[in-house]
Amino acid sequence: PTLSESAAYQLGWTDLNLQEYRRAADAFVSILDASTRRVYRGTVAAAAPSSVPGPEVPFSLSDFSEPDAAFVMEVMKALLLSFDYLGGPGDMRSYFDRTGRRGYEETLYRTLGALYQAQDRTADAVDAYDAFLASHPSHPNAPQFQAAIAETYTKAKWQTALIGSREQLVERYSPGTAWAKTTTDAARQAARPLVKDALYQLALYDHTQAQAARRASAYERALARHDRFLSLFSTDIETAKIAWLRADALFELGRYVDSSEGYLRAAYHYPLHAQSREAGYAAVVAWERTLPTEGPVSPGAAEGLLLRVNRFLTAFADDARNPDLLMKAAETATRA
Repeated sequence: PTLSESAAYQLGWTDLNLQEYRRAADAFVSILDASTRRVYRGTVAAAAPSSVPGPEVPFSLSDFSEPDAAFVMEVMKALLLSFDYLGGPGDMRSYFDRTGRRGYEETLYRTLGALYQAQDRTADAVDAYDAFLASHPSHPNAPQFQAAIAETYTKAKWQTALIGSREQLVERYSPGTAWAKTTTDAARQAARPLVKDALYQLALYDHTQAQAARRASAYERALARHDRFLSLFSTDIETAKIAWLRADALFELGRYVDSSEGYLRAAYHYPLHAQSREAGYAAVVAWERTLPTEGPVSPGAAEGLLLRVNRFLTAFADDARNPDLLMKAAETATRA
């Protein structure tokens, strides 16, 4: 078998040099099929010597001996070169659509994308990852390919495309999506940090855009993104910062009661964090905006201010603003 594979490898390279790229691809695929059958001969799908090892046959280079793994990787690179000459990822997808899906396709597409990235061929790298997703939309590792697209755009600094790729990652692989409902628990757990990071970055981006635009619609968009993050990742370390930004968005929208409640949550609901102190102070400022500038203040409104001042004084007794807060609380109490 090893002599046959060696001969097929030489034949494939001969066809490559003759620019017979389709025949070269056939030769290299035959080697990968044979190698897969040999390593995974215990599976039903790979039992027959002439059978095509389908996607149900597992594939990992770690299952091969070190020399065999190195040879298989050389075969894969030669195969990818053949497809590159034939037209790239789209042609590779068409080839396996016609000849049958393989378990090693994931490694092929991942390797092709990485090769294109190393050559600064951003669009081609994205095409490689997209081709895999188009052929295997329900694959357990599909989120990793979508994350690879986002990483590719990040390195190339294609900002608009990056935002779109992160949005696709969130929309396709969040909890409750069609993919999440049909995949394994292990796959959902592996996708979780990818979805969380994408949604977190989107929330930060939308908030920055809203601060620059100073439009209500922009803050509403940011608020929706904050709410979604908090609903999906309510116990993660990034939650405190998103809660703080959410309260900021509510403040800019003039929703001062909701904003003050949001600041309270950001300040005191989570372990001490970088925004805790400012969130506690902002809870007082936001509540002040609900009070009339002159005349009497309702007892409930005065009590609300006193509660926020007391919480801040207790939590941050060393803050230089505390005397001013005490004065505000006293003045408000006299108007109640």
